Amino acid sequence: MKLELTPSTKGCARCGSAHLRSSRARRGKERLLRELTRTRFYRCRDCGHRGSYRASARSPFGGRASDEHTIRSTWRTRLIIAGFIAAALVLGIWSGLNAHG
Repeated sequence: MKLELTPSTKGCARCGSAHLRSSRARRGKERLLRELTRTRFYRCRDCGHRGSYRASARSPFGGRASDEHTIRSTWRTRLIIAGFIAAALVLGIWSGLNAHG
């Protein structure tokens, strides 16, 4: 799939090539960044550089970006994070009560 260059993706940050392809978010930090922001990742077909860019409302891979999908996935991610924080707080309070009791 060929990446269409937009004002936010002027080409490879290393060599300036327009031969880019999309790249998956690798680690948890990148996945979280992708879900909470419009950050997307690419790989240069010429030099192999892997970089990121801020996606516009229009999908750089042709067609219209699904704003509804983006909103749903962002809220889902926020709910999951809130759940982990709540669970950590409950476990922290519970272990504190057991330590003193």
